[in-house]
Amino acid sequence: MKMASQYSSGLQAAFLVVLVLLAGEARGKSASENSQEMRLMNNLLASQDLSSTIPPAGSNKPVDVFIGYTITSLTSLSKKGSMDLTGYHSMKWNDPRLMWAPEDYSGLSSIRVKPQDIWVPDIELYNTMGGPMEVLNVQPLAVVSNDGGVVLVYQTRTKTACDVAGQAMAGNSVNCSMKLGSWSRSGLDLDVKVDGGEDADLSALTKTGGPYTVESGKIVRHEKKYDCCPETYPTIHISFLMKRTSPKRGKKERGGKKNTKMETPLRYG
Repeated sequence: MKMASQYSSGLQAAFLVVLVLLAGEARGKSASENSQEMRLMNNLLASQDLSSTIPPAGSNKPVDVFIGYTITSLTSLSKKGSMDLTGYHSMKWNDPRLMWAPEDYSGLSSIRVKPQDIWVPDIELYNTMGGPMEVLNVQPLAVVSNDGGVVLVYQTRTKTACDVAGQAMAGNSVNCSMKLGSWSRSGLDLDVKVDGGEDADLSALTKTGGPYTVESGKIVRHEKKYDCCPETYPTIHISFLMKRTSPKRGKKERGGKKNTKMETPLRYG
């Protein structure tokens, strides 16, 4: 299967898929449609253990996982060295074990399943501070298409390490990034790729409290080889350039006079 062409669209396409399915659900399903969906779910999930084994991707080929991210808010930048964000984190991949012929199920071409019932890439935030990504969805569901394509979108809150104070001291801009990758698999088994272009999606950004605003974002794929192992480990780096929009506060000299030469590098967080 040609993953690049199949998943060439960005995160907005994933949202469109979910919205279309939700619209169909709102109209209500007939008893026949519900029966066909239950039969399909039983045939796909009850007959095999999918959650614990990686999908077959062909001879000597890794499973391609396409990662996207849409930022919704910059919660805080802390002089203690962290960036807090909320946003939509998407993953797309193909699992041939989840394929079916729609004509065998009254034209049913997609279903929604619980992530714990299928294999999900073990993508983790490498440069976290204070724990893993926090999933905000009450009950996230994966959208599975009849060609084996899977789309999973999480609403997340992340806290990543970033030298905020050091960068602010050097100027009025700060660049912080999230580093995402498989926790247990090398590039031989699982390859992460950027879903869409290298410009991060800022279209849903609604909050940038404090003295900094998000100016731009980039999503770039990297590879690293460690001394221990011959294989490479791919990661996705999602970085945001933030600029100070309010003036820095100056320190005061003795007697209450302001010392304009000595400025506080950061008064946020």
